[in-house]
Amino acid sequence: MASYYRRFIAGFAAMARLLHSLLKKGQSWSWGVQQKRAFEGLLARLSTALALQHFREGLPCEIHTDVSYDCLGDVLVQQEFTVAYISRKLSKYEVRCHSYELECITIIRALEKFHHYVHGRSFTVVTDNSALTWLQQKQSSSAKLGRWIMALQEDDLKIVH
Repeated sequence: MASYYRRFIAGFAAMARLLHSLLKKGQSWSWGVQQKRAFEGLLARLSTALALQHFREGLPCEIHTDVSYDCLGDVLVQQEFTVAYISRKLSKYEVRCHSYELECITIIRALEKFHHYVHGRSFTVVTDNSALTWLQQKQSSSAKLGRWIMALQEDDLKIVH
């Protein structure tokens, strides 16, 4: 049930990672201190007032992205107020990707998830990876990079490091 509210909880994927790992096929059930902390952390987040604002037309918006060693996360913000969160665990393939690829993956995913908010308007993407500003000027040498560049060019966005 907590997953239903994932868009309201910052860092949901990282918090729920330990709990989701218990549900894998062939995984032995081991409820330890770490799992208890993760569960209690999710309960605490769910029981507090959610500090989200409704999206307001006409206000500037930003998408903030972040990648860790095992999760992706994005936040849609208007004037420092949070509109929505998205996060997820990295796949087995993605864990082996370079950081600039993961930043691209999280931005493309954020553009898909926040499409109904940002499509057709100018907005800013704030990332901690300077390689993405380089990607916008790069001539694509691979099909994957070409698709990412095209996806980034569909919207009126500015990438800020």
